[in-house]
Amino acid sequence: MSAAEPIEQAHQVWRASLHHPEVQELAHWRGHGRWADDQEWLDIGRTSLAMLRKTLRVFFPELGAALEAWRPGAEPLFSGPALEWGPGGGSNALALGPLFPRYYGVDISEASLAECARQCAGEGLGGFVPVHLTAPDPMAVAGQIPEAVDFVLSTAVFQHFPGREYTQQALHALYALMSPGALAIIQIRYDDGKTRFSPKSGDYPSQCAVYTSFKLDAFYDMCEVARLNVLEILITNPRINYATFILTSGG
Repeated sequence: MSAAEPIEQAHQVWRASLHHPEVQELAHWRGHGRWADDQEWLDIGRTSLAMLRKTLRVFFPELGAALEAWRPGAEPLFSGPALEWGPGGGSNALALGPLFPRYYGVDISEASLAECARQCAGEGLGGFVPVHLTAPDPMAVAGQIPEAVDFVLSTAVFQHFPGREYTQQALHALYALMSPGALAIIQIRYDDGKTRFSPKSGDYPSQCAVYTSFKLDAFYDMCEVARLNVLEILITNPRINYATFILTSGG
């Protein structure tokens, strides 16, 4: 199998979110599958906001204090935009979008971008900017966003990437888009040697939910190669092997 085939298969799988309820559930669309529980869907964004709040409190205390004082309806807390890689159905965008003047959502699925935009519009949030990545090389996204971003978020997405090389390219793209000293929160699936969560190859469609995982030290090294500095590694859900990396662009 050529290196391009899993990438092509990934595009096909996630484009199917327009018509397939199973893919809509995987992409965290509101009201689909387990996300029929609205509170559980909203909790996706609430959890990400809590992670941002904790990170700012520990590593950027002035911003942390400002976030504690910030209230919905106030002017954006950050002067620069945010970028979410894989916004899915939009729960994170609803929770974090008001903190930023613009909130770029990068996705290979036009349907998910449209769904995220619909959710934002329904809540009166006008700052969401969809970015449809059609190229097989994720570095292409660096040419699609016209400004540096102050914050990057990606949750439950890197596990769906079609391989390690694609992941490394995505990290390089993020670094290219981040302003000096910008913050990134990236969740991965870590490889602890168990078959279920080990990296996969071939047949992307049947394995997409658990396709790509990393030894923690290996992902650390990948971040360093991309010139992203690791501030902290958190095991955020050991039941399903989720770890969250707190990163900065390092100036």
